[in-house]
Amino acid sequence: MNITIKNVKGVQVVQLKGEIDMGSVDLLNEGVEKLLAETISQGIIFDMNELIFVDSTGVGALLNICNQLSALSTPFYFVNLTSDVSEVFDILGLSMAIGEEHFNFHSTEEALSHLVMLNNEKN
Repeated sequence: MNITIKNVKGVQVVQLKGEIDMGSVDLLNEGVEKLLAETISQGIIFDMNELIFVDSTGVGALLNICNQLSALSTPFYFVNLTSDVSEVFDILGLSMAIGEEHFNFHSTEEALSHLVMLNNEKN
């Protein structure tokens, strides 16, 4: 798995590539922990366009990350899900566990526009 993090207008765009499974879940956790420790974010977008596989261990790690973000009141969205990843999320109930609203946007650009608008309203 490969993680790329970009700051776009105060929003962290986390691009996940490859597979999230038992062998790579520690890399995901370390990357997100580092992101949360170093950055005050206006929101996080998980771009999954190049994520080809996720297993139950990966979904569990993502659920834990979502719980951390919710506790910090940091808005987050999952975008560009492949059909295979979306099917695993549905089977394991991730969207039911964290809320359908975190899957409202189909593209990074849509989610980014929404988060920028929310941040402008706060200020």
